[in-house]
Amino acid sequence: MKFFLSFSLFCLALMPGTLSATALLRQTSAAQNQVAAPPDSELVYAVNEDGTVNAYVGCKGLAAPISDPLALRLTPAAPFSPGQLDIGSTGAITKDAEGVAIYGVGVITITQIHKEPIGAVDYEAYAPPGSLTPPSASVTVSIVGNVATLTVTSGQITRLSVMGNATMAEVDLCARDVLLTDTRGKVKLSQMRSSVINHFAGRTAECWSDFPAARAADLNGHALFVDAPSGHGLAPSGDGLALYAARRPAIAAAATITANDAVSGALTVTQFTLGANSVTLTAQLSGIDAGAVELQYTPTLSPANWLTLTPSSRTLEDDSLTLSAPRISGKSGFYRLVAGETVSLLISVMGDLDVHGKLILHSPSGKRFAVSVADDGTLSAAELAQ
Repeated sequence: MKFFLSFSLFCLALMPGTLSATALLRQTSAAQNQVAAPPDSELVYAVNEDGTVNAYVGCKGLAAPISDPLALRLTPAAPFSPGQLDIGSTGAITKDAEGVAIYGVGVITITQIHKEPIGAVDYEAYAPPGSLTPPSASVTVSIVGNVATLTVTSGQITRLSVMGNATMAEVDLCARDVLLTDTRGKVKLSQMRSSVINHFAGRTAECWSDFPAARAADLNGHALFVDAPSGHGLAPSGDGLALYAARRPAIAAAATITANDAVSGALTVTQFTLGANSVTLTAQLSGIDAGAVELQYTPTLSPANWLTLTPSSRTLEDDSLTLSAPRISGKSGFYRLVAGETVSLLISVMGDLDVHGKLILHSPSGKRFAVSVADDGTLSAAELAQ
């Protein structure tokens, strides 16, 4: 990590509102670090020929760049491993059947070889198998920095466990914050409490858009539930899909063909973009002539009145076809890509169809008619302007 300086003294200023102080950092150089590294935890700086500055921190007898993961260490949450400890004793040392060391009367000296401070030492009193008395031992413990001394005056002890210093720097999250980074991204420590509460309350996001998909979702024949206890969801139904309400199919959509149609390939929509003035669909073609693919629109699904749109652009890259067309202004609806009669859509409604607004039908010549009903049940159709 490098810093640019416009002044000769490099200083570390603490944030205002928390503590008012300025600490001067000792200057060093790469050559000086090779001769004598800074003491553990001391922060120093070195000015390079190009005017940039490198910062180092004393770490296990070395000058570690502050970008080095070893430069910043957390207090161990588990005991030090045997490889981090140098243990010696003036008394007898034996081993039990499991190979665990047993220490007799004498002085045990434990040194943390990386000079990390020791916080506590745990042990168990030991009694040989078959002993008629419970295990007991008299031990005094003294800890100075990274060295612990245990004086055993009677009995035997085993299963030594050495913990690091549990004292950690306190951060007032009302005045300062800490940014944590892991494989899922970045999160502020001050927000972690509310994040955990929201997680267990099921409030992980306000909407799905907060979690964009990294790849296409494949449910592999499984249903997609909107509310599983109520039976609301989207599930496979025969050759198509059905929208279920209260565990009953409400609307089903299936691709159908006639007896004389030949299915020779697949047309799979991979992307759909609905802009303010345009609509764009991208599909993967397999055994389909790209020139035969059309973009169609219907304002309603029941009935479905598909209108072929004139594309404003058509691009083909390998087997990926993208069609764009002007969006029908001010109207919502449904879009699809079709290739002749190879792909056609059949919509079925199970139950009552309650229409709010106009029911618009298209005549064979393309005219549009709004169907309405009088109080006596008489149906009438009025032609709409194109």
